Amino acid sequence: MPAPETSTIATRYTVSVLPEGHPDRWLWSATVVLTKSGGWAVHDADSAFDVNGQRVPFEDAPRHPELEAALLVARQVAPNVTLNGHPVSAASAA
Repeated sequence: MPAPETSTIATRYTVSVLPEGHPDRWLWSATVVLTKSGGWAVHDADSAFDVNGQRVPFEDAPRHPELEAALLVARQVAPNVTLNGHPVSAASAA
């Protein structure tokens, strides 16, 4: 009996202004995540972002229907992400 076919789907993207190889890059980043409803949400460690790049509570995060729209927001907010209230510039000094 042949093995079933496999498939792969990307469900998470990380957008960061920190260079590759920085030990905390994944912490200081905007994350684009595929939701159960099929849309894409954008957030950092402290909150989510709306379609205009404004911070909103996680529970109010909009679901972008298109990945490209969510990645655009993530690229816009990546320089301003925070971790426990600290800006990404605090990580750059690490």
